[in-house]
Amino acid sequence: MGNRFAYQMCTILFLTGLLLTNIFILTAASLIAFLTVVLPYHPFDYLYNYGIRHLLKRPKLPKRTAQAKFACGTAAIWLGVIIFLFSNNQMILGYVLGGVLFFVALLVSTIDYCIPSMIYNTLFKSRNVDQN
Repeated sequence: MGNRFAYQMCTILFLTGLLLTNIFILTAASLIAFLTVVLPYHPFDYLYNYGIRHLLKRPKLPKRTAQAKFACGTAAIWLGVIIFLFSNNQMILGYVLGGVLFFVALLVSTIDYCIPSMIYNTLFKSRNVDQN
């Protein structure tokens, strides 16, 4: 539960922004995704590590991996495109891209299947193995 908590919270936030076509909420979701790239933990991990885990008597979450940072960076850019589309009255394309992002986020939030992490591993992990 703990490792997926941040992704579940982001998925809920993003879905709310998407359904309401709310640029402010979508921008907040994009900012949270971007902060994951630059911080050692996902922003919602701090909420979990310093609050929720104590109530649940669970261990502290580890720092986010390069794959998770890549996935969140991808989400931040993707959200930026959706925000741009909604801001420019390209509603259908915004909802299509939003629906695809929701599906990707739902996979990682529920069954821990992360397509961007798989892309990261394909792009970067095979190069590291070849160099050894």
